[in-house]
Amino acid sequence: MRLDAAEAGGPVDERTISLIAIANVLLRNRRLFVGLPILVAAVVSIVALSAPRKYSAQASFMPQSKTEDGSQFTGLAAQIGINLGASAQGQSPQFYADLMKSREILGAVVEAEYSFPAGSGQGPQVETLIQRYGQGSRELERGRFEAVKKLRKRIGVRVNPETGVLRVSIWARNAELSRQIADKFLAEVNRFNQETRRSQAAEERRFAGERVQDGRVRLDTAELALQQFLQHNRQFEASPLLTFEHDRLQREVSMRQQLYSSLANAYEQALIDEVRNTPVITVIEPPRRPVRPDRRRLIMKGFASLAVGFVLALLIAVTLEIGRRTRAEEPEDYQTFERLKRETRDDLRTLRARFRRGSAATPGGSTPPESAGPPEY
Repeated sequence: MRLDAAEAGGPVDERTISLIAIANVLLRNRRLFVGLPILVAAVVSIVALSAPRKYSAQASFMPQSKTEDGSQFTGLAAQIGINLGASAQGQSPQFYADLMKSREILGAVVEAEYSFPAGSGQGPQVETLIQRYGQGSRELERGRFEAVKKLRKRIGVRVNPETGVLRVSIWARNAELSRQIADKFLAEVNRFNQETRRSQAAEERRFAGERVQDGRVRLDTAELALQQFLQHNRQFEASPLLTFEHDRLQREVSMRQQLYSSLANAYEQALIDEVRNTPVITVIEPPRRPVRPDRRRLIMKGFASLAVGFVLALLIAVTLEIGRRTRAEEPEDYQTFERLKRETRDDLRTLRARFRRGSAATPGGSTPPESAGPPEY
């Protein structure tokens, strides 16, 4: 027969006692540890199954960089002391990811009208996202704000840092609506980019036009100086000083001619960019109507809810165990706690009784409705 360490008079392992205490807590609350996780998992599953299905439309695109002529114009402007800034260069893919979640793009998307099937036996439904997502708001601006807020949560943008491709995912309760929203997003990004580049091209055209005029004047001045030198010095080859002066004037004319040609080319390119309406993003995968709804992920949610239920059961069991040990080991403190709890309950009952008597004393004998708002002074 095997004797316990405590009965044999030997040392008692505190870890063994702790494990036994934990096991006792688990076994004492075994129904709680089994029932609460199952209850939480059942509630989560019912909520997930009763929620409307979601349909996600996928699309991917890649922004086009600025043309080489624009880069040459930027370098040319820097050489003559003009800094056009970073706006003259191509925008990074992360810029477009942030752009799609900006109020500029989201506002235009929620204000557009969409036509999609309303349901079985009904015709197509035409409405804006303000009407669909901001129905609880009576004011237009408030409805627009609510629609933008909800739409921002329904869009996901991922950027591939290696290829620069942006992948967009937009979900809605209607499959056709999700596709149309994704199409509208791509159209608005392209429109915003075109307007930005046209505005930039207009500034470049204005700048290039001023520089072309100035370059033409400087070129005429340099050519006139060389012409006058040749008229007054027909035999300058025999004089080293005259030869040096001729070469200097010739270099000045050549430099002015090269600068004027570059400015003239940049001016013509700016004229073309100002009226260009070609797309500035390359759509790799256009949005298509989702054939199937998104997965509910019931298995993953079930395991997560079981874990959450087990943690809650553990917290409740620990709380009950602490209360039980307090009653056994510290009866005075527990009695004080029970007395204070009863006094607090009595105070709440007294306060509720006074409130009821005050309500009965009001005209009509009823409490004013809560929706009446605070009193006006």
